[in-house]
Amino acid sequence: MPSSFNDQQRVLLVNPNEMKPAVAPIGLDYVASALEQAGFSVDLIDLCFASSFKEALDAYFNGHDPLAIGVTIRNTDDCYYLSQAFILPHIKEIIAYIKEKSARPSSWEGRLSVMPEPILAYLEVDLGIWGDGEWALPAVVSRMAAGRRVPISPV
Repeated sequence: MPSSFNDQQRVLLVNPNEMKPAVAPIGLDYVASALEQAGFSVDLIDLCFASSFKEALDAYFNGHDPLAIGVTIRNTDDCYYLSQAFILPHIKEIIAYIKEKSARPSSWEGRLSVMPEPILAYLEVDLGIWGDGEWALPAVVSRMAAGRRVPISPV
């Protein structure tokens, strides 16, 4: 489907949560709306519905090279007492695969308030937005689109 947006105006948002039952990535909806209001085209990959995260990402990156990539992180574990599955290693695997597909800056955002700096360092992402991303991510992406440096504090 032809688009009036080029990849320099395109942002990819990824929900890496593959747990079932599915939890709607409502935060990504808010961020996508804010990005669209700022003049960007937004693509969403919800890995909860993908049979393989690699296949879903391959299909996307075969046709697109977005200006920026955002990955949301809702939890560090599955929030289930009996399994207590720690999911950050799998999210790190997804982010590493995204980095293989694109040299574009990657960021993560979420309502994560526990150990944000160590998690950011562990995931090896370029930028982290803690809390609501509706204002921060459009500002960051607008700077990138204008060719301006995004100030990043070391972790």
